[in-house]
Amino acid sequence: MILSKIFWLFIGVLIGLLLLPVLIVGGLLLLLAMVLMPYIIAFALIIVGGLLILIGLTILL
Repeated sequence: MILSKIFWLFIGVLIGLLLLPVLIVGGLLLLLAMVLMPYIIAFALIIVGGLLILIGLTILL
């Protein structure tokens, strides 16, 4: 009985250790996205604006 509990604890620890880097990387990416969000939005707006101008020019020409 005790052996099976230790076994399941060991499996739980292994799974936890495997998931830990994933959680850390996910957290860092989320933080990075939050920090870079204004720049990403500005960049996207610039790209969309450029595309709209190009479309407008092609329609005029």
